[in-house]
Amino acid sequence: MINNVLQLIFLINMTSNSIIFLASKKITGIPVIINTSMNVMGEPIVNTPQQAYQMIVKTDMDYIVMGNCLVSKKK
Repeated sequence: MINNVLQLIFLINMTSNSIIFLASKKITGIPVIINTSMNVMGEPIVNTPQQAYQMIVKTDMDYIVMGNCLVSKKK
């Protein structure tokens, strides 16, 4: 079963999520951000910044935003 939930971001309070949304819209021109669980096939869902870092070093991802934490792959 697939559960789709639409989340609206209100820009009145300028939370970190709304700032990320505005930056993404400015860069891409597309006012949409997809929020999904993060895991690679066969691996458990990522729950911590440490697990996120371990995941991005194994994949083509460069950055992951988790709450107030930006995880980046050093190049």
